[in-house]
Amino acid sequence: MCLEQIQMRTLRLVACLAVAALCCAEIQAAGRSVTRQSSRVQSQSGSYGHFVSIPNGAYEGVAMGTSRRQAIQNACYANDSSKHAVSKSVSRGPNGMFYSSVLYKSR
Repeated sequence: MCLEQIQMRTLRLVACLAVAALCCAEIQAAGRSVTRQSSRVQSQSGSYGHFVSIPNGAYEGVAMGTSRRQAIQNACYANDSSKHAVSKSVSRGPNGMFYSSVLYKSR
């Protein structure tokens, strides 16, 4: 392999890493407001589900429980080792239940 080919491959790799970093930054920046809004909407409605839009490349796990900890542990993807939580929010509903929203990105 010649030096020119190595330089071209290196340049492509750097470009791919830059794009990946931008996507991750977008998810983390939007994450807190997304999870906060999602858990509030769930608690107000008295049911859990996907009620808000999430950033591209992100996954949302939602659940409810009798405690904050249980609501987060019950969320989809909580035990998925291929995903990493970037933001969590829990709101308590008028019925006393806790509603969680956890935003994940792939590792």
